[in-house]
Amino acid sequence: MNKKESSHIDELTGLLNRKSCLEKFSQTMAAAKASPKESPLSLALLDVDIFSKMNEQYGHLTGDNLLVMVAHAIREYSGKEALCGRYGGDEFVLVLQGFDKVMALKKAEEIRARMKQTVYLTKYGHQVNLSASFGIATFPDDAGDVLGLLALADRAMFDVKEKGKDAVKSA
Repeated sequence: MNKKESSHIDELTGLLNRKSCLEKFSQTMAAAKASPKESPLSLALLDVDIFSKMNEQYGHLTGDNLLVMVAHAIREYSGKEALCGRYGGDEFVLVLQGFDKVMALKKAEEIRARMKQTVYLTKYGHQVNLSASFGIATFPDDAGDVLGLLALADRAMFDVKEKGKDAVKSA
């Protein structure tokens, strides 16, 4: 990987970094708007539940290893079509091109369930189960621009966290 390519990648997780993911999302949104039928496009924001407790219990280096494993799982479970990025800390973003709201909710629920069934950190002598909270927003149903979709997905994700975590909600 050359220096230019590496500037687009989150150095810890290997996913797209926030800036690059949002740039690619903007490009994908422009293409969706330009298509004759405005093909749907969904955005999922997910936050790993109780991640700060994991850092407190196992330490930040082990927490970093956990983030790497979560990123790998998200990439694997989301499919080849999805753009996956690290939004910040223990938050991740998925851009699901061609996914309407129903499809995006189904995919997010699948990822949430598979993440919850996965046992993390076994090679470090721990058995950690995680859950995640997801917020979904869809173009063109919910908003017509990137910032609007991000705001709505973020609000939906925080609604999940406020109501007990470990669920998926759409805008």
